[in-house]
Amino acid sequence: MKNKQIKKTFFIKLLIFFNIITSFSLILSYLSGFISPNFITFLGYFGLGYIIIVTVNLLFTIIWLFIKIKYSILNLILICFGWNLFWGHFNLSINIQKQSNNSIKILSYNTHNFVLQQSDSEQKTNYLNNIIDFTKSENIDIACYQEFFTAKARDTITNDSVIKALNYKYYFFANYKKTDKYRKMDAIATFSKFPIIKNAYFYNSDNEVFGIYSDIKVNSDTIRLYNVHLCSIKLGKINDSTQEKAIYKIGKAFKFRAKEVDFLVNNFKESPYPIIVCGDFNDTPASYAYQRIINGLDDTYSASEINIGNTYFWNMPPIRIDNILINSEYKAIKYKVEKLPFSDHYPVISQIKKRNN
Repeated sequence: MKNKQIKKTFFIKLLIFFNIITSFSLILSYLSGFISPNFITFLGYFGLGYIIIVTVNLLFTIIWLFIKIKYSILNLILICFGWNLFWGHFNLSINIQKQSNNSIKILSYNTHNFVLQQSDSEQKTNYLNNIIDFTKSENIDIACYQEFFTAKARDTITNDSVIKALNYKYYFFANYKKTDKYRKMDAIATFSKFPIIKNAYFYNSDNEVFGIYSDIKVNSDTIRLYNVHLCSIKLGKINDSTQEKAIYKIGKAFKFRAKEVDFLVNNFKESPYPIIVCGDFNDTPASYAYQRIINGLDDTYSASEINIGNTYFWNMPPIRIDNILINSEYKAIKYKVEKLPFSDHYPVISQIKKRNN
């Protein structure tokens, strides 16, 4: 009897020990959204792992229900401190918004240059055609693409044919590199049914474009729509080096994105119009990059049906890195992610309208 009691005590102490570690990790994941990786880099890893960390804490919450309920309550309170992060990854609400004739339908889609793995030229053309057909079938008003690739001289796909096929009267794109300006479209690109009256683009310290904006006249209103593609991790093929190299690259990307979003947020303040931000953030809702951009904006993900947010081809853990954020003058009435097999990202579609309409 005494041995059983000793074993039970040891088991409980072991649970407490591991629960303390997971609880501390959860607190660090909360902090990652507020402290720049350029100040404390390692916090970014905890933000990246938020879904796993909070899931483990939820498991501890359930386990303690059968052992010591007060520990379960403490776990639940800690999880609730990050309720905004939780709802940024898991939407358990039911959308009861109705369709509206005055709404704007926006698409954000990283097309991965229309290439999956080692796609040949014919398959690449098919991916492009499928994406064009999908965009047209959804009757998109404003389409924001990242990694949008067409080449002139050395490919069957030409810039003119793509623009003609999409059939948008207004468009703007900026190539990622200056050297590609006249050779091909390897770009962040925005297409609009509404008139575009002004455009601009932004370079990072590597002299690569990471964002564009377009001032778009929507009926009697004007919005400034940002289409961004924040720094990716660029892991490449991970082989023998391996994990250390991957961890270094992830940390470097955290810091690089922090500089990009700091620049973007300062530019937001200069906008004379309500802003909308679309694009591939390459980071999760728990990250500094996302939390810095979302400040003062609303995430259209809140208008989705019950789901676990995922816009990347990995399913476990689900990763939501593609976003459409809107000014508070607008509200989201519909949101969906289509799991299409034409890219390593899934297209995000949001339907929005002005609150006073």
